Amino acid sequence: MKHVLLIVVFFIISTALQAQESLAMLQFSKSLQSYFVDPNFDELKDLALEFKDIAAFKDPANQPGPMGFFYAAFKSVEDTVALRAFINSECAGNELLVKAFTEARSDNNILNINAHDPNLNDFYWGAFFGSGGKEYIERITFELDNMRDRINADLYLAAASAKWSLCLNAQRFALVRQHLQEIKTDAAPSVKREIDSLLTMKPGEIKEEMIKVLKEITDKKQTPAHEEAK
Repeated sequence: MKHVLLIVVFFIISTALQAQESLAMLQFSKSLQSYFVDPNFDELKDLALEFKDIAAFKDPANQPGPMGFFYAAFKSVEDTVALRAFINSECAGNELLVKAFTEARSDNNILNINAHDPNLNDFYWGAFFGSGGKEYIERITFELDNMRDRINADLYLAAASAKWSLCLNAQRFALVRQHLQEIKTDAAPSVKREIDSLLTMKPGEIKEEMIKVLKEITDKKQTPAHEEAK
């Protein structure tokens, strides 16, 4: 039942979120989601300073989204001299912000990360909210190719969480819908099918399907071979 529990944690806000720092984290995350509409350096600096003061983000589990956001937002800043001066003077003590700046200035292609994980989806969503870039949505849709996997729970969980988040954000943001329609034209048949599906479903329907499939995969792994052969 490990993966069923994981997905329950993924979707249900725990009682710990009632704590002040956790609420600050949620409010901050909402602020990030509107940045791509009208990005500007002054707002980005304010967000970085606010991020530093939220203790909940010291937990590595809460960092993929902000890391993706600051990576993409820093990468889009044209005045690199002013950005570097800001990082050195105001953010030098924050490991995530320094790392995001360093990666943004490097030649590394973060779209080529060879891994499948819901946390990686969060990273790419953060990068989208930091830039509005279609390439990050396209990388999330890459996971949809594993939606029919009924053997590897990790692959399915990454795919299903991608589908759920794409469905949710396609309903919230016109730019996400636009990107998906453009991506669909050249997508593999399996990915195209899932994009069509998520654009007509509700996030709750995908969540219910995910929990059901993960339970089936887990139960199948726990069934002895001689029982399964009957």
